[in-house]
This record gives sequence, structure tokens and C-alpha cells, in this order.
Amino acid sequence: MPAVVISTAGLEELLSPLGFALAVVTAIAAAFLVMGLTWGPETGASMMAPHLALLGAGFGLVTAPTSAAAVDGAPPGRRGVVSGLVIGLRTPSGEELINPLTGEPHTQHTCYPVPLMLIDEDNWQLSSGGGLSGIAPTVLQLMGFDAPAGMTAPSLLLARLFWER
Repeated sequence: MPAVVISTAGLEELLSPLGFALAVVTAIAAAFLVMGLTWGPETGASMMAPHLALLGAGFGLVTAPTSAAAVDGAPPGRRGVVSGLVIGLRTPSGEELINPLTGEPHTQHTCYPVPLMLIDEDNWQLSSGGGLSGIAPTVLQLMGFDAPAGMTAPSLLLARLFWER
């Protein structure tokens, strides 16, 4: 499969980082809108491919500045932790792409557990019953911030453990 490389050279100078991110997120939203309005049960791969390529390019263009902003926003002593968490959050969770029973595309989230490896200067007792919704509150706690009221899932950090490594 051929790779597509999109150069954003010069765009950063025309737009502020926030303006660039908003433009790309708007393009992503438009791609989702087009897919929602044009895709149906009979939609073939030839129609899906360009939409998905555009969507993937949009996500690719917004991921690097967003990751950099998350790391830059962390206190200096926690940037390594946040950097590791950003990398972990960007990694696919191994969900099924094809339903093994029907051979059709699998379009729902699976119930498989998603591993989380937390590497920090402190040892932590982690919740084993949390879900993906607990990762953002966990990252915020590690960065030293309180989770906003809209985040209803708790942090996965249960307790700091004190012993020598």
C-alpha cells in the first residue's frame, strides 16, 4: 500500500498552534459528517478508502501538536511520565478489526481488557476494574491537576506505595 506524506511546512507560520489544531479538528469533523451522510450498509471499500485516508491524515496532523502541548503543560518534574502516557494512549489497543464469526468489519468497541503500563518515579497501586475512561483522570492526577467535573470516571491510581525498589 503506498504511503502518503503530507507536508505542513509553512502552515504553522500562517496559523497559531491553536488555529492549526482547530483547522485540522474541523477537517476531521467534516470527514466524520461526510461518512455519516454517505455511508450505508452497502458502502464499498472503494468509497470508504478516501474518506478514511482523509480522516487518518487529519488525526496524524493533530496528534503531534496535541501530544507536545500535553507534555509542555506538565510540571517539569513530571514530563517524562506524561510523555510515556501520551505514547501509551496513542498505541492501538488491539481491538478486532474483523468480526471473526461473520468476516465483516467489526464496528463496535470490544470488551477486551486494555493493558496500561505506568512508569513513574513512585510505585502505585492501580485499579484493575477501571476502563479507558479512567486514563484521562489518571494522567491529570499524575500531572498534578484535578479532573474537571465532567469526567465521571475515577483515576486508576488507588494509593502511592512506599518501599524501596
